[in-house]
Amino acid sequence: MLNKELVHFAESSKSGTQISQFLINTYMDKDDDDVSQNLRVPDETASTSSLDNVSISLLGKAKTAAMSRIIGIRKLKSPRGGHIPEYGVDGHKELEVYMQKLDEWGPNVFKIQEFSKGHSLTSITFTIME
Repeated sequence: MLNKELVHFAESSKSGTQISQFLINTYMDKDDDDVSQNLRVPDETASTSSLDNVSISLLGKAKTAAMSRIIGIRKLKSPRGGHIPEYGVDGHKELEVYMQKLDEWGPNVFKIQEFSKGHSLTSITFTIME
């Protein structure tokens, strides 16, 4: 979809080409540099077939563009080797008593804060979501 818009900008004017090149350089992977080379506006004496070639090359490149790959997703690294503590944080055994009272009205959040070593919100949220 981005490449269609870039083709539209590139065909419209010289400033459109500059906008397209900026967007490609900013948001596309570095291996997509040949796309920005294809966005150069041809001379006014050039035939419309060169514009069609630019459109075809950009649309062909759209299949392998950065939009089709998600590189921000990584596997989470657990510092404990895959072991998650019972309430999401390391805490004292007394924490269990207070965490079992979450279903009741008015759990003692201050004791949970103390026994979860300052991570009461994390431990309460972990217990509720579990």
